[in-house]
Amino acid sequence: MGGPGSGRWLRFGKHPTLEEVRRLDVHTLFRQGRLTQGTSLTVEYGQVRERITLEWTACYYGGMRPWFCCPHCQRRVGVLCCLRREVMCRHCCQLPYASQGETRVARMYRKIWKLRERLGASPNLTEPVSPSQKPRHMHWSTWEKLYDQERYIHAAILGAMHAAVGRVA
Repeated sequence: MGGPGSGRWLRFGKHPTLEEVRRLDVHTLFRQGRLTQGTSLTVEYGQVRERITLEWTACYYGGMRPWFCCPHCQRRVGVLCCLRREVMCRHCCQLPYASQGETRVARMYRKIWKLRERLGASPNLTEPVSPSQKPRHMHWSTWEKLYDQERYIHAAILGAMHAAVGRVA
């Protein structure tokens, strides 16, 4: 039990994640100036032609924010997926986010790479983080807080690697 190839990632019928399918983002369309209040949207996907209604909500500091109404469940969503010759929200498609299938160690790697990018350091974990790499307008207190987080996660990754090597040996 639990040997090589036993996980769901190597199975033939693995379900896709939200990031792996074609999707339509309402916020991107709005920023590009393609949406106006009081209109609907017609989406053509292969042989499918779907009319999508838009809802608009007021923002706290003024302006309006657009949302798609899912054609299947009428839920107000920001992203619609094009899957199985239909256009619907990720809930109707039953699509998880990619991060929901990550292991604890994979999440730690993703987090440390983000921290190292903010610190101005290389994503290579063998290279040290240096104060000389601090981004120009970042406060020192912020840099030190991020550096402490990076050190903590780096130690956790090394601990997980040590534990994995101990299980193999």
